[in-house]
Amino acid sequence: LMNIVTVLALGQCALGDARLTSAKLFVGLAGPISVGVAIAVLAKSIRRQSAEQEFAAWFRLPRGCELAYHEGWWVVHSDDSGRIDEVGKLLPATCQQSS
Repeated sequence: LMNIVTVLALGQCALGDARLTSAKLFVGLAGPISVGVAIAVLAKSIRRQSAEQEFAAWFRLPRGCELAYHEGWWVVHSDDSGRIDEVGKLLPATCQQSS
């Protein structure tokens, strides 16, 4: 993209385009296209769950623990926990192995 802008600027200097007609055309086309591409990339990422896969690649849980999504929060709890208190919140777990 930067190479295109460089060539465009050099071309305008060579042609003496004081009104910057080609630059205006480029910006007018590139702006809406970039918005469309950004939306498409976000939709693709959401569909493929890329953020979740990246998170799983970097975050490793201790043995005997699992990660659960509960009411908008990621919660780490042991396999035997998962109890919910009277307020509706997931109770914390220690995620410690017994010997």
